[in-house]
Amino acid sequence: MKSTLLGAAILLLGTSAQAQTEPIVDPLRTQLIEQWMKYCTGTMSTPGIKNSWTAKEVSDFCSCGSVTMADRTTQAQYDAKQQQGNYPPEWWTMREDVRVYCIKRYVKTPDVTDIKDKKW
Repeated sequence: MKSTLLGAAILLLGTSAQAQTEPIVDPLRTQLIEQWMKYCTGTMSTPGIKNSWTAKEVSDFCSCGSVTMADRTTQAQYDAKQQQGNYPPEWWTMREDVRVYCIKRYVKTPDVTDIKDKKW
């Protein structure tokens, strides 16, 4: 009896852990990429961004972020958003990590070596 209960508990824990890391799959993955791409390119259409980023940088950055976020968002995180109206805190941390990664990879930023330590 104890071994049956232990086995059931292990199976439940394993299933629960798997659900926490289960990736989003198509067609939802594609829908999220489309929605995030549309949102990103829309928010990047401000005059300031248009003056400092090229169209290719915006496209590459938004593409990188949309696909990477869709690949890193778990089904559990998506379900939490649907139930609670917002993604869990770890999703927002991941989003910031992806933002930094995509900027470093696809956006030409100025060299600030000469000014970063200067006291203005």
